[in-house]
Amino acid sequence: MDRKSLNITEEKLNKLKEIIPEAFTENKIDWEKLKAALGENIEFKNERYVLNWAGKSDAFRVLQSPTTATLAPCKKESVNFDATENIFIEGENLEVLKILQKSYFGKIKMIYIDPPYNTGNDTFIYPDKFSETKEGYLSRIGDKDESGYMTREGLFRKNSKDSGHFHSNWLSMMYPRLFLARNLLKDDGVIFVSIDDNEVHKIKEEQKGKLNFDGNTVKQDLGFKVFKLCESNFKIWRTNIEDEGQLVKQLQLHLDPLDKNARTEGVLYELLLKSGVSLTAKIEEKDGFYLVNSNEIAMVLEKIDKDIIKTVIEVKPKKVITLDRLFNKNDQLKTNTALQMKDAGIEFKVV
Repeated sequence: MDRKSLNITEEKLNKLKEIIPEAFTENKIDWEKLKAALGENIEFKNERYVLNWAGKSDAFRVLQSPTTATLAPCKKESVNFDATENIFIEGENLEVLKILQKSYFGKIKMIYIDPPYNTGNDTFIYPDKFSETKEGYLSRIGDKDESGYMTREGLFRKNSKDSGHFHSNWLSMMYPRLFLARNLLKDDGVIFVSIDDNEVHKIKEEQKGKLNFDGNTVKQDLGFKVFKLCESNFKIWRTNIEDEGQLVKQLQLHLDPLDKNARTEGVLYELLLKSGVSLTAKIEEKDGFYLVNSNEIAMVLEKIDKDIIKTVIEVKPKKVITLDRLFNKNDQLKTNTALQMKDAGIEFKVV
């Protein structure tokens, strides 16, 4: 038994290490890494005792840049969609990992990845265009052939040994993906990486103290839910507005924030993901609304009136989410709905 009183500084440092382990080097705070982890735009300089590479700061910015994309259900390509708990996701893996952060943070027991070995003969996407626009990026990763499959030209770029950034390109590609994947692991979760000797030592060094490595290395459910990476069902506000005319145009465009191509099912799953609900949530279609995980959330997405509001309140969900457009500028109905939800002890959110 330690006879000393609680060391408050040490206790706070231990808590910080649990939350942001990547901010520590040799059990001491690395202030540059802490700033980078918190989103500050910095260039790494004090890297004397840790792995560093050209583009590491950019890799941090890539992983911290939020995405507005979502995952759309594809029932035609699924097997036993409504009952299975297996999920198959098609899409650029960095964007997908970002989308899964809210719903699966700290919930995954095991991750297996098989990244490019970086032998000089394989190809992979790496972030060499940090000035690329969102539209250009989506266009590039969305290139598909006549069958609807993503093309290699759209997804991959050759990392030649002749490149002066041969190892740096690989590390900048891997770091954001490993960082986001690690976020999804439980405290006792494990990640298996299939990798050869070309880069294994670098990946071990960068993830030291954050991941456990094991170099020595499945109730049967044959169904699977298919989800595909796609743009948001909601219109995205432009930030590069240059004059009053563009601002007015943006405001008019967002009078109805829902995209014209949005489908109810897609909106449902996008709102679930952004509410931190898993893709395997139990969804019941009721008369005028969707009920998620018994009474966790009620989603009103197609129509709203006094009868629907009354029925929803009787179910007693913990939270209700609906779309502003459904009130059709009826502020009185919206205000009364909010008051009724408050009186019933229900969290009410209008999107």
